Order: sequence, then C-alpha cells, then structure tokens
Amino acid sequence: MKNWKATTLALLATTSLLSTAQASAATTVDDLDCAAAYVVSGKLKPAQQEQAMPRVAHAMQRYHDNPPAAAPGESIPLTVGEIQREVGSRMQASFATLDKAQAQGQQQAQQALIRHAATVMRCDQKYGFSMMK
Repeated sequence: MKNWKATTLALLATTSLLSTAQASAATTVDDLDCAAAYVVSGKLKPAQQEQAMPRVAHAMQRYHDNPPAAAPGESIPLTVGEIQREVGSRMQASFATLDKAQAQGQQQAQQALIRHAATVMRCDQKYGFSMMK
C-alpha cells in the first residue's frame, strides 16, 4: 500500500510540474536561447541529436537574419562566429544549471529538466516545429 501511495504522489507532483512547464510555454524565448536549448537536448538525448542540429541552425539563422535591437551602449553578436560563441556560452550555462540542480538532489534535477523541456517546447512553438522524438 505504501508503494502505491508513493507512486501516486510522485505522479501528482510530476503532473503539477508538467502543467507549470506548459503554462510557461506561453512566454517568448530568444533565438539564441533556443539554439542553446536544442544543442543541450541533443547532448542529453543522443537519439534527438539528428533532429536537434537542424533546429540549432534554424534558430541561429533566424537570429542572424533578424537580430534584436541593441540597447544603448550594448553590443550584440552579429557575425556567425560571434553568434556561435554566444550559443556555446549559453549552452555551457544551461549545463552548469543542470549540474548544479543535480548536485542539489533528485527533485531539483527533475525540475531543472522540466524547465529545460519547457524552453524547448516554447522554441518548437515559436518556429512551428513538432516535438522531438
């Protein structure tokens, strides 16, 4: 009986976290954050890498073709090399966040992965992509 209760509580918690992820899917996301999220997804799930890489290229090209306006005194990456370096930096920050969450415990790691999945979901919605399998 205890296992059933624990399983039910775990499912309810997961359902709640997924609802939170879906609710946050309505917020906008930056093209370079999308490129980094797709790279991270491909590295976390090698089976998705083949689907992720064209999405990375699409997000980077979209940023390159339509860069955001820079705030006064701010520089934004404009060349292909600068864009690649910025995506690499954001990818490393994403992995650092996931590593830190994992070090804090299973629940934090699960929440970090759900937030990552929500980012990928927002990116897929932004570009009209179907969910990666």
